[in-house]
Amino acid sequence: MIYMPFLDGIRALAVIMVFIFHLNPKWLPGGFIGVDIFFVISGFLITQIIWKGLSNNTYSYGQFLWSRCKRLIPAYAFVIIATSLTGAYILLPNELIAFNKSIIYSIPFLTNLLFFIKSGYFEGSSEYFPLLHTWSLAVEWQFYLFFPFALLLLYKIKKEDIVRNLILFTIISAVISIIVTPIDPSMAFYLSPFRAAEFLIGGLVSFLVLKPINVKPWKINFLVSASFLGLLGFTIGLSKNSLFPGYYAIIVAFLSGTLIFGLYKQQQGLIKSLFSAEPIVFIGKISYSFYLWHWPIILYSKLYFESIHNIPVYVFITATTIICALLSYFFIENQFRRVKASFKIVVPMLLTYSFILAVPIYLFSSTNGLSSRLTEQDRTVLNTPGWRDFPGKCEFTQQKNKFYGCTLGDPIAQPHTLLWGDSHAQVLVWEYNKLAKTKNKSILSFTKGGCPPIFGGIPVNSPIEKQVCFDLQQKIFELLNSPNKITDIVIVAKWDGYTTKQLQQTPIMGNTHDDFTSLLISSIKYIQDLGYHVHLIDSIPYPGWEVPETIVRTRLLNKEETNTFEDVIPNIVFDLKANLDINLIGLSTYFPKDYLCDDGICSIMKDGAPLYFDSNHLSSDGVKAIEPILLSTLKNKKVAYE
Repeated sequence: MIYMPFLDGIRALAVIMVFIFHLNPKWLPGGFIGVDIFFVISGFLITQIIWKGLSNNTYSYGQFLWSRCKRLIPAYAFVIIATSLTGAYILLPNELIAFNKSIIYSIPFLTNLLFFIKSGYFEGSSEYFPLLHTWSLAVEWQFYLFFPFALLLLYKIKKEDIVRNLILFTIISAVISIIVTPIDPSMAFYLSPFRAAEFLIGGLVSFLVLKPINVKPWKINFLVSASFLGLLGFTIGLSKNSLFPGYYAIIVAFLSGTLIFGLYKQQQGLIKSLFSAEPIVFIGKISYSFYLWHWPIILYSKLYFESIHNIPVYVFITATTIICALLSYFFIENQFRRVKASFKIVVPMLLTYSFILAVPIYLFSSTNGLSSRLTEQDRTVLNTPGWRDFPGKCEFTQQKNKFYGCTLGDPIAQPHTLLWGDSHAQVLVWEYNKLAKTKNKSILSFTKGGCPPIFGGIPVNSPIEKQVCFDLQQKIFELLNSPNKITDIVIVAKWDGYTTKQLQQTPIMGNTHDDFTSLLISSIKYIQDLGYHVHLIDSIPYPGWEVPETIVRTRLLNKEETNTFEDVIPNIVFDLKANLDINLIGLSTYFPKDYLCDDGICSIMKDGAPLYFDSNHLSSDGVKAIEPILLSTLKNKKVAYE
């Protein structure tokens, strides 16, 4: 196959996009599309390789897989071993156990399945998995396993219709991805059937470039420029809050395909010269090793330095990634590419690969994540209670497709207070239950993590099933519009988690607002118009990093302990009070930062106990710190609505 330098140039573009995005998403919020560009390039090259073999009657599935093994496995295994050795120093026992599981899934290239399973709201942040980035390699490997069979079958049936059939399969895969993405974004993101269209678009381009097409040079130049600028536009226009993959990924794949086609057909041009320049091409050549190394280095730097957002750490991460990529490219990738396939070589290599990765698996499993490093105090901190069985009498158990409806406090008393919110409201139920009992009061609690307490809008990109959020909003709406003894509504949420998110409108109240703040204002006004008093608890300040783990890690690494963080969370109350539609007499507002912070500097511990059990949720000690707020909300303001 003829070497095309510009393809390595496009690889360089893709890996730089991903690297910048992971280094600081604010710099390139849509840089994650670099992975989708990689998918299209893989589809293009693999289809060319297979088609050439089929056309020449020299195709061998075994030889093809061996070439992929040589390309992927050696550097892949080496990075996992290096990540394991570093992880034994930096990662905590619970993190090593989770990491261990990802190693097990990495051996058969199934980490995309693992991270899909781990993508639930209460599974913890997947961003703290050192092998998170290998999900895309797993998707590629699955494509390598199954696509050759599909192409061979289409070739045997009727090779003249192979392009037509590929177009059909591409359309079907694209439509399925577009349909599934709004329903379950995690499934569409991680699982290969919903990414197939991106590879197939690359495959179609590999057939298209072989056809003699008479196109004027200016049209090719325009196509190249438009595709390139379009991809750059998506790196700026998209973000983690975008509904992805869906139609966005299909458009990115289409632009990537047209860029490859245009550069293939273009005789000369500025963009082709850029992508064919030796420094850019070299980055493309080392892009696989660079991609393998970049995420573990970024993550471990984040865990060690606690923050990577300063120039010296950026330089350290970039330099370390480049050095590691160069070493593995020259001394691992290039060395194994020269190895010819034979049974005597392939089997021992695969056995060695499995054995090498089995070593850290056994070590971390047999030692419970090297737990002997911890003191009793460390274990106590790490075991800070988080999510547990809800108190009171609950209508629903903790299920993914259910919200939580509980009666807290005195089971005999008539409830006059309703608690409505997301997971930041859920962490309050244990303290509310205790306080309500002492005052012989009862509270209705309706909560669900990831579901904003508003009428008329649901985040389009959320690990929570959107139907659950709609059901919760509908439940509150119906309850407030029916005869009851409720007088006060307490609304709590992680407000900054919704203000920038794209919302899907729901028919409740017939809202037509697009932005979250407008929906919240209209929801509060609607509740007030029904005669209820609204208690709005403003944003709870949070550090954004795992508090118990950070406390213990600083001790293990003999570093200076971090006991505070700066509150940078915007206060939504100020936006609401500036709105003239809000009845300020019927609105009580509370600021948790008044109890957790001092002049914008907030504590993460009190009397040796963490105030947070993860990166943003208050622990039981943290909730006790804002107990005066909870007590104030129990002082009912209004007469019952009849």
